[in-house]
This record gives sequence, structure tokens and C-alpha cells, in this order.
Amino acid sequence: MPHNIHGGGSQTNINGLAFESGVMLRDSLLNAGFTITDEKFSSGKNHSPRSGSVFFNSTFVGKYFVKHGLYADLLAPNRISWKEHISKQLLPDDAFFNCTNDTLYIIEKKFQATDGSVDEKLATFHFKCQEYEKLVRPLGLAVHFIYVLSEWYNQSKYNDYFSYMEQLGCEHYFAQLPLTAIGL
Repeated sequence: MPHNIHGGGSQTNINGLAFESGVMLRDSLLNAGFTITDEKFSSGKNHSPRSGSVFFNSTFVGKYFVKHGLYADLLAPNRISWKEHISKQLLPDDAFFNCTNDTLYIIEKKFQATDGSVDEKLATFHFKCQEYEKLVRPLGLAVHFIYVLSEWYNQSKYNDYFSYMEQLGCEHYFAQLPLTAIGL
């Protein structure tokens, strides 16, 4: 990632999307030797997978989801209507249902290259985690919220955020996600 990126407005959004696509859970799983059967694809111009089954040594270990894939491919097949549980849909950047420990890992990616308001979103994880817990309560799943942050956040001025996150059980990583963080 170039060090001369200047953020703000649409430029931050463009850089954020590039950062997010650079740390895709699906790719990390494939690179680590997992096999994935992509099951559903996004419609329109974007034909990237929105969900898939994950295997290790031919053993099913879970499913990954991108954005709407969580609703379409986990909740809807289990007859869970998000409107009956929460007032507004939340779209995770990535999510992983680990069937070995019955946990849904919500993975949010945040990019920042200059001072701005995106960093304030770090403190919203607790609310989002509660909302995801409401969604998957009928399935009996635990929810674990994780941030994958750009290197910009690796500064002492974010220590209070990190301390708060740690107190409430939210992990954070910089630029990449170790698969041990999602129980693999």
C-alpha cells in the first residue's frame, strides 16, 4: 500500500475498498490450504462469491459469507427474517461460521490513511455484536467480532479504543487476519 495516499471523502472510500479486497477471508483460507466450494455468487456485474463451504482435508469446518451472503445463505435457509430481530440490516465485510465451535465470526475491515471520522467507527463494535447476536440466537450460535485494520491505526492515539475493545472481547489485527482468530 503506498504511503502517500491522501484520504477524505470518495478517495478514502476508494482506498478502503482496495484495502478490503486485499484482505479477503476467502483468499486467506485458500492460501492456508483450505478447500472452498463457492455456493452463491453476487448478481449483476460482480460475479464474486458471496458464500461458500470451507473444508480442511475433506472435512467440513464451516462457511464463509460476504455482505448479503450472511442473510441469503445462512439466515434465510434457516427461516430467520432479519426484520423480526433487528431494525436495520448490518452487512459484514466477511463472516465465518465455524461449525467446530458453533461461532459466527464477524470480520469488519477499516481503512484509514489520514485523520478523519472513520476511526470513530471502532467504538461501534459492541452495538453491532449485539445485533448479530439477536440474528443468530435462534441458531444457538455465539458471535465474535473482529476488526482487521490498516496500518494507519497502529498508533498510540488509538490505545484507548484498543483498550475498550479488549475489555469487551473484540480482537483487532493490522492488515491481515490470522486464521487462529476464527478458530482454525
